[in-house]
Amino acid sequence: MSFAFNASALAFGGRIQQPSSDVIPSQASVSLAPSGGEGYQTVRNFDYKGIITFDEASVYVAGSEHGDIRNTLASVTIKNLNVLNLLHADLLSSRITSRHVLGEPEGEITVHGTSAENLRIGGKPAKVNFNHDFYARYATHAKLSAVMRRIGGEVTDDDQILGLIAEDARKAVVATNCSHESALERAQRKTVAELMADRFCWNAQSCQQGAPDDHGSIHCSLVDSIEGIDVVDESGIQDPAELRSRYPVRRHGYVVKVAEFGSIKVGELIIKPGERRLNLLRFQFGCPIMGDGTGASVTTNGTDILP
Repeated sequence: MSFAFNASALAFGGRIQQPSSDVIPSQASVSLAPSGGEGYQTVRNFDYKGIITFDEASVYVAGSEHGDIRNTLASVTIKNLNVLNLLHADLLSSRITSRHVLGEPEGEITVHGTSAENLRIGGKPAKVNFNHDFYARYATHAKLSAVMRRIGGEVTDDDQILGLIAEDARKAVVATNCSHESALERAQRKTVAELMADRFCWNAQSCQQGAPDDHGSIHCSLVDSIEGIDVVDESGIQDPAELRSRYPVRRHGYVVKVAEFGSIKVGELIIKPGERRLNLLRFQFGCPIMGDGTGASVTTNGTDILP
């Protein structure tokens, strides 16, 4: 039995639709050969019309075998990224690794080392708190799917999930003025997916049987919270003009919205059986510029193949 490696890394790429139609070719982009080895690229002094710039971006992928273990790595670093003068980071780092044991259906995929230093969004300092440990504990699609279906109160040996139960109870006490005991009891009856619904912009009603499934994928985020950006419930404000004026920079879960910029997804994770993709920044531009872009994106794992 042999192994087909799979890893890719992208520093930046996208497309502009308005005011002119244009494609931003993938910058510092590399893909690992199925036979393994390594690949790398560096791009310096990138400048797209003065609206998207960075000083340097480097990508690296590698795959190797050690006995029955197949190891894969993909990483991206971007220095001094600036987008429309409304999104800036001194240093972005995306890193994903896989440890695949020969014969196992999935490799264990982790994202330790991912970070965002001195990130500013809409002029506000944004301190992103990443939860690397949760995804290391549930490092396969099967493990993550299983824990998402569990009832919170049944989990007594996992500090991460016990913390979610306590957080949900605290929010319920503030929102409804109920007793802590009743809020805690309700939280303990929820699935883990329901407890994490707000964090991942999921509909809690669709999470009673686990994480929403999109053709086998789980769409979530590495982000626990973003300090410095207000959390806003948009359902209570019907007038878009009022929303823009009162909360020009706001967020729901890991999605940040900025007036006259658009929306930014931070630490987006797409988890499939045997594969994970991390998009550290993915955004949709609003007026006057329309389009889409992705920054610091990595993906990995491979599969056993016959013969």
